[in-house]
Amino acid sequence: MKTKITSILFLLLLSLIGGAAFAQVQINAPLSYQPSSLEQGGAPGTYKVDIVNNTGAALNGATFSLMLPAGMEYVAGTITAATQANVSNLQSPTFTLNSIPIGNTLVVTFNARINCGYSTPLINYSVLQGATPLVTASSAVAANTPAPAFVLSAVPSPQVLNTPLKTNAFRTIKFKNSGNVPVSTVYIESSVATASHYSSYKVMSADHGTVSAVPNGYLITLTGAALQAAITTTVGATNTSFDAGEEITVVLTEQMLSCAATTSIALNMKAGSGDTKGSFCFSDGSTAGISTTVGNPSMDFSRIVATGTYPSFCTDGKTSYIIKNAGTGGAESALHDLKLPWSVFRNSSGILAVAPQDGLILKKVTIGGVDVTAQILKDNGTGSGALIPAAQNVKVINFASLTSAPGGVPLVDLDGDGHFDDLMPGQSFQIDFEYGFDLSKFQSCMLQSATSTADGNGYFNLGTSFKDQCGNIVNKFDYSFGTSITNNTPGFLITNQSQNTTSATIEKALFNLGDKSNIVLTMLTTISGSYYTGTVPITKTFTVELPDGLDYDPTGILKYGTNVLPGTR
Repeated sequence: MKTKITSILFLLLLSLIGGAAFAQVQINAPLSYQPSSLEQGGAPGTYKVDIVNNTGAALNGATFSLMLPAGMEYVAGTITAATQANVSNLQSPTFTLNSIPIGNTLVVTFNARINCGYSTPLINYSVLQGATPLVTASSAVAANTPAPAFVLSAVPSPQVLNTPLKTNAFRTIKFKNSGNVPVSTVYIESSVATASHYSSYKVMSADHGTVSAVPNGYLITLTGAALQAAITTTVGATNTSFDAGEEITVVLTEQMLSCAATTSIALNMKAGSGDTKGSFCFSDGSTAGISTTVGNPSMDFSRIVATGTYPSFCTDGKTSYIIKNAGTGGAESALHDLKLPWSVFRNSSGILAVAPQDGLILKKVTIGGVDVTAQILKDNGTGSGALIPAAQNVKVINFASLTSAPGGVPLVDLDGDGHFDDLMPGQSFQIDFEYGFDLSKFQSCMLQSATSTADGNGYFNLGTSFKDQCGNIVNKFDYSFGTSITNNTPGFLITNQSQNTTSATIEKALFNLGDKSNIVLTMLTTISGSYYTGTVPITKTFTVELPDGLDYDPTGILKYGTNVLPGTR
């Protein structure tokens, strides 16, 4: 009896152990399923995984997840036999597997690439049913993963670049592909060693490739035709990549933009390649520097007395000045970004006016006999946006708007920014101004004229017309509606009719002192309600307010149709 019980327990235990071993999901990912080599920074490779369903039921809706090593990422959209569930993190994407019948194997493939920062060569896999893990596994990335290697042929030449301030200077970079991996994109980076110096340094351009700003420096990217043009030593047949043993030569154009922080800036320069994410990770580097001599630019601004005339109301005044760089030396002593504020001085105080309220305005600016008013006469603006912060709300002669030197004057573009607003030491030029009065601020013969019915309700308002002291006629029509007279800008507004549909006209002939003219009002009135079809008398009262200088003539006759009307004004 004891033996029989023991046998039954043994069989039961065997059944449980065997079922547990048999009822499982398996992941197979041998090395033979992986790429034999995968280059860092190169093209992706295809990986294969077998998922075997040895459970007692079909496996539906299971989740398949990857955990790729640092520097490695899944190539979105390349999964087969599954659909992407979450690929927001390409290092750890998740997928939904296709259904796997009992005892069947699902072959899953996906592509992955190796980028900068690649480390432990191990991929981890897992399959889950809901939140329940079914199986985990791992496989090694192929050991043959060569990384690109580069070496500078020499330090950047010159290693320390001496250049005048804001003047182009040139530095040569040479480096070789010292590894065994060809690359299709190559980078050169020049960055400041001290972050606060970044605003004082710039890579203006390179003879090959494109320049872009990066934190604390500049990156030159060479690819395609630009990469091929930069290769000065070739190995084997010409192709689209930078091959092992080949050498690249690139000339950088650099500038020292400011010596406010220091006259010498330490740099770090690197040359090499990166990965498909644009990271710069495989390189050789060297220290470098750029320095400038502090110059002594000096502005001399003097009026040519014999050329000055004062304006009248009807003629412009003229005055001429000589602008000279009285400094000595070379381009480092140049005057850069020339600007001149213009305003009206008060009581010889020498303080820039907030705004020329007395009506004196600058009308014309000439350089080298060429009228450049439209190009360089600008509003300075106010606040932080002012061209010259210390001169608020005045006119500014801004030479930065010149794209060439007018009339052969010695203004030059030293900064390479397309603006002819720099002046070398010892150079000078003459600038001529014409100025006069803003006649709209000095009015006479103020008249009322014209009409407007543009508001959609038929209310009327009138415009103004006047002659200035020089006999120029200025007409202003269609003022905004209002209920009282206003004179905040040249002209006045007659109080408008505020009820019913009414229009008004005044003869358009311009007045001189002593002239008279008739005022004609046309009234359009409608009746509503029970009186609509009847005839009833209508009494209409209206008022026209006349500005100073225009008087009502009491000897005139006020009429409505054939009826004489009483009036007080």
